[in-house]
Amino acid sequence: IVLSSKYEFHGIDNASGLKMLNNSSIMFTSGAQVAFTNCVLELNNDLVNAEVSPSFFNINNANASFIGCEIVANFTGSGSVFVSDSSTVSFENCGITICADRYSSLFSGVRTNLTVSGGRYTTIAPTAVIFSLSSGIFSLTDSYCKVYSNLGRVAELSGVSASITGNNFFAELKGDSSAASRVTPVWFDGRSKFIQNTNNTVSGFPGGTY
Repeated sequence: IVLSSKYEFHGIDNASGLKMLNNSSIMFTSGAQVAFTNCVLELNNDLVNAEVSPSFFNINNANASFIGCEIVANFTGSGSVFVSDSSTVSFENCGITICADRYSSLFSGVRTNLTVSGGRYTTIAPTAVIFSLSSGIFSLTDSYCKVYSNLGRVAELSGVSASITGNNFFAELKGDSSAASRVTPVWFDGRSKFIQNTNNTVSGFPGGTY
């Protein structure tokens, strides 16, 4: 599905939304402005031999917002719910879950401004991350973030300005490697900076807070 202009999708009940199957993707092209409100969006990618599948949402030079949505994506190999480049994206009071057999990334962004306010964000895979961003701005507020993995994080930030406030970070990590024994919920490089980083609760990450 290609969205190339201005669109609004409004759900009217818990059956309102889209259910998509193998190698399906929703693409937001340059200049698109798209809003989903109270929608149920589901991708079930069960191709047996698929190592890496297309992302559920591919956002390129566009503006996207999701309010009160439930989003679920399942991959037999590796996969991402969202891949974003040079875009502005926001989640407000959403429930988003990804499950993959190898690697899962709930949101992967480059040169992207991502705002997350309220809601539940869960990733399940042997190696997993919820938010992965390179360059841009990241705001995460009042959200529940859960990681079920051998080796996983809530966020990996490279060259990002971040504000992370009032969140609950939970992990169930089963990996026995040296890296798994030191993992923290948020990793960031020397080019990243925190505008605000307060009142976050952390449990299940053996490396502590950050």
